[in-house]
Amino acid sequence: MLRLLIFILIIFSLNAEKVINTITIRGPIFIGVANYVERALAQANQQYASAVLIYIDTPGGDLMSTQKIIQAILSSQVPVLCFVSPSGSMAASAGLLILISCDIAAVTPGSTLGAATPVMAAGEKISEDMRKKAIEIVASLAKSISEEKNRNIEWVKKAVTEAIAASAQEALSERVIDLVAKSEEDLFSQLKTRTIKSKDREHQLGDFAEYKKIPIEQNLKEHILQILGSPEIAGLLLSLGLIGIALEFYNPGLIFPGALGLVFLISGLILLRYVPITIGAGVLIFVGLIMIIADFFAGTIILGVIGAVALLAGLFYYLDPSAPPLEITLSGESFLPLAAGLAVLLLWLILEVRKAFFIQHPSGINMFKGQSGIALGDFTTEGSVFFQGTIWKARNISKKPVQKNQKVKVVDFDGLVAKIEPEEN
Repeated sequence: MLRLLIFILIIFSLNAEKVINTITIRGPIFIGVANYVERALAQANQQYASAVLIYIDTPGGDLMSTQKIIQAILSSQVPVLCFVSPSGSMAASAGLLILISCDIAAVTPGSTLGAATPVMAAGEKISEDMRKKAIEIVASLAKSISEEKNRNIEWVKKAVTEAIAASAQEALSERVIDLVAKSEEDLFSQLKTRTIKSKDREHQLGDFAEYKKIPIEQNLKEHILQILGSPEIAGLLLSLGLIGIALEFYNPGLIFPGALGLVFLISGLILLRYVPITIGAGVLIFVGLIMIIADFFAGTIILGVIGAVALLAGLFYYLDPSAPPLEITLSGESFLPLAAGLAVLLLWLILEVRKAFFIQHPSGINMFKGQSGIALGDFTTEGSVFFQGTIWKARNISKKPVQKNQKVKVVDFDGLVAKIEPEEN
């Protein structure tokens, strides 16, 4: 029985389809690319691919995203090949670290690699002490990778500390890379008889004509994170968030700048990696729910809209598209209609529940008639007033203008809009 089982397993393995998954990195490396490569490598390992081939052409990227990619490569049970392609491409800065961390590092003629000295995202100046610390950290990382992959430690360290670069042939002669290949066919031809060492195991891939190449593409979430994760966009979100919150402090009751600013601020902190993505996403979901609940009692829909945006943004950051139950939901274009539908549903529920509570309930909104409140700004026709611990949208039914901080009297309601008139000081 045991022999029969072994025979069946051997026959099955002989008939199993040989697969090489491909990953493409083009342009700067930010959080979106890091999530993409990590997911793709996990998928290749789960599906027992024979190897993973990474095409790379990058000027560099942020250190945290680079570390995430390197960790995924070094922990892969599947051999990882990296190919700087097409001719004229580069693996500069972070790209060099990713290239040398792979089991096979190959470069096309005419391509460049090196210059891995860390710099600030926007090129701003930093103190000499901070610069030295950053260089030491990256140099130590480069040394560890070089030792692990048996590459020229001194050259790689100089690429970090002295920003040196090299052509394909120079890198090959310096023992920084493994191969120089003119094309993908040339690469596969050179690897045909080569033994690849990965995770203390040796792999002989053989004839690549027998393999099926299956690309793993970026999903919608990773595309959006890559755009938002650029230092310029993430920094802009952080700045707008701080400005919005400052405006709310200087002009209490505006609601819109403060609420939207809070969402922008949290998103900026997530994208710049000041806050772990799962924690930041949880905070966004919590803030969104609080805003939606607060809008239940407020006289404006603004909090509900921004709360729905915060809730959906939190779910977007938090949900993992690599998890099988969520893959269909978040892949391709399916997340956008889902998000829009959920937002519309949330806003509809807010309006209907508020309508039922405040208008139909006998002790609801009518109990506020005759109450006094405070105007939150100067207005002649419409503005905002504060009474009973809540900010309400108000309509002035008198011919007298209302001044900021003036006492007003609630005369009636039009739906959830308070009809008011100014009281004499």
